[in-house]
Amino acid sequence: MFFRKVAVAAAFMAGLLFANYAQAQAPRYVLDKTYKVRIYLDKSFRDQYRTNQERYQVTDGIFNSLKSVYAQQLALNVVSSPTAALTDVDVGTLADINGIHQWMERNLSFASGTINILLVHKDIPGLAGGHNVGAVDSGRRQVFVVTKQWTNGGRRTLDEIRKTTVHEIGHYFGHPGVVQDSRSQDCRGNVVRVMCHDRPEFRQIDFFSALDIDIIRAFTLAGSSDPKRAPARVVDCYQFGGSGSSANSCLNYCTSGKCVFNPQDPDSYAACYERCISNECNHICPN
Repeated sequence: MFFRKVAVAAAFMAGLLFANYAQAQAPRYVLDKTYKVRIYLDKSFRDQYRTNQERYQVTDGIFNSLKSVYAQQLALNVVSSPTAALTDVDVGTLADINGIHQWMERNLSFASGTINILLVHKDIPGLAGGHNVGAVDSGRRQVFVVTKQWTNGGRRTLDEIRKTTVHEIGHYFGHPGVVQDSRSQDCRGNVVRVMCHDRPEFRQIDFFSALDIDIIRAFTLAGSSDPKRAPARVVDCYQFGGSGSSANSCLNYCTSGKCVFNPQDPDSYAACYERCISNECNHICPN
């Protein structure tokens, strides 16, 4: 009976602390660096998506995905540019990777911390695969994403476009991508990391491995002297969660792993929990 009461008390304490934590109004992660996104709509895209409602559905889906995924998984702040967030352009008959990148280099404005994304609805030789097509240039200054389904000429789904954009921005942030081999088991199943090159139709948009996070954080925060910005801090918290559940898993780690409930000294458990949340979860995990 005594042990049952202890277990109930521990569960009650953990539940109470979890509830208080979850009710916080502000996000609990610190966004370490801000990138502004500008989306350019090529004439080929506008000819296919003729109404503003159709266009905004795509662009809002891209903005919202980049903002939520990179904030929650990598503590990077991706926002829309306050100026020229959406701009109409025309690349003409260009339909090859290098040609489009060269056009972007000549015709689009560039600013430090700003990511240019061009949406085109074309067949692009060398970008086969049907489910996901896009490219980042070698200097990581710009990205274009194809909205055309190469197998039937129609539109790719919004989910496919969102996954492609998150994947390509991962390249922009210095990630080389992952190929399917014996060393990358996460690229072989029916749910694969978003930075996998193979099986793109099975990519999970917020599935970054600890190594993926380490690579991107090291690239984007190169030179940072603040130890709280070190990639290892993000990796530590992410590893508790596997693929996309870092917040709840980190909380569970604090309530049942890091801190041991002692019925004779419940205050010490509460203090341990608060320290754990502050040190391990608040910095990068969403509430």
